[in-house]
Amino acid sequence: MKRDMKIVSVVGTGVMVLWAGSGVLLYCLPDRGTFGDMFGAVNSLFSGLAFVGVVFAILLQREELQLQREELLDTKKTLKETSESQELSAKSLFLQAQSTRSSNQLQALSIALEIVQKQIKEDRNATSGEGKSQARLRLDRQKQEIENRMSSLIDQVTK
Repeated sequence: MKRDMKIVSVVGTGVMVLWAGSGVLLYCLPDRGTFGDMFGAVNSLFSGLAFVGVVFAILLQREELQLQREELLDTKKTLKETSESQELSAKSLFLQAQSTRSSNQLQALSIALEIVQKQIKEDRNATSGEGKSQARLRLDRQKQEIENRMSSLIDQVTK
């Protein structure tokens, strides 16, 4: 880019020097009309140079647009990777939440089972040898129900 600016400034300076030189020559010569006709070729030269400048600018824009397209493709690829990564993260977070919920349920059932077992033991001590009381039957059913729920929860977690 610096090289391009250097070329443009050199060409611009050259044009200004030629223009200033032609002004000095025009006022020094008595036959200015024929001298002016001599610059018809120079006029076409500068028109050609201007056209070359336009073509050069178009080529620069083309190169910049190509770089911009590549940048957009890279950005699109990065966004796609980020999206996939976020989806994986969301799935992992969901699985972690399910695992935590199942763990909390197992812990609650375990505590409930301990309480029921303690009550069964207390009932057994209170009713020594008289057979099973109604309360003990109810506690046995609760214990069996809790054990079944724990078993089914463990089966769900291991799937």
